Amino acid sequence: QASRAPGCMAVRPTFSHLSTMVVESATLEDALKDGIDLSTNAFMLIHGWTAGPLLMEFASNCVGLLKQGGKTAKQIAEEADMKVGPLGIALRTCSILGYLKFDQSTAEYTLQTGSELDELMAFLGPEAPTAQALRKIYADAAPPFRLPSTEASICLQVWADHRAKWQMSKSKALSILLDGIVPS
Repeated sequence: QASRAPGCMAVRPTFSHLSTMVVESATLEDALKDGIDLSTNAFMLIHGWTAGPLLMEFASNCVGLLKQGGKTAKQIAEEADMKVGPLGIALRTCSILGYLKFDQSTAEYTLQTGSELDELMAFLGPEAPTAQALRKIYADAAPPFRLPSTEASICLQVWADHRAKWQMSKSKALSILLDGIVPS
């Protein structure tokens, strides 16, 4: 029993309004099936912004090494001159997205070859025009920024020049993540 000042009524908060709150599922699987709906799963776009540098780093520095066969995070880090901690985040992200398979018994990562990896390399590989344009956004147009502004112009130009191509990607997941990289 809570104590209260004399003459004050005890007020018990009610949360009945919570029972009517709708909680939407907002997973990559839902976005793959239904697309991005800004009222329910807009944070998928934030995943794109966050995953973009990890995926470009993976495409540039890890895929070639992993084409030689399975490697541990430590081996990849040593061969690519990367730090194990941040690399581990990139490798886990790529495993979740299906670009890698992790063998718990050997602690080795191996490439999951196929159309998904091919699409990743086509859009985010080291020489890919889309990756070059997206790197410009990360370097020169990180949000928040005003409209109109140079930063907004950079984003709109990348959107105009590249989005139609990645929207035609066979990888719907990659297409959604790429949409999240371009703040528009």
